[in-house]
Amino acid sequence: DTTLQVFRHSRKTYSCHLAKNGRFSDLLHMLMDSRSNSIRDIVEMKLAKVEAEGGCLHIWGHSWEIEENGLWKELEEVFKLLSDRPGFRYVSNGELAKASMS
Repeated sequence: DTTLQVFRHSRKTYSCHLAKNGRFSDLLHMLMDSRSNSIRDIVEMKLAKVEAEGGCLHIWGHSWEIEENGLWKELEEVFKLLSDRPGFRYVSNGELAKASMS
């Protein structure tokens, strides 16, 4: 149930979103982390949570935002980070929706 938009939001935006959803341990972790809020950094944080607790890491984005913000290279790095991870199953949005309905 972990979703990430491929767009570089500010720390304030991430903080407000995490607090609004009651995810205070994630909020504390992010605030104490000195790394940037690059997409890769956020994916690594969310990936660690999925690996520890199970669940789903869902990544989405708008191609125009990726293009407008020059994020294609960063997105490619994220795909490399996520590729061929042992124990992970890769599915399309349709497959994910179908699995969550059953």
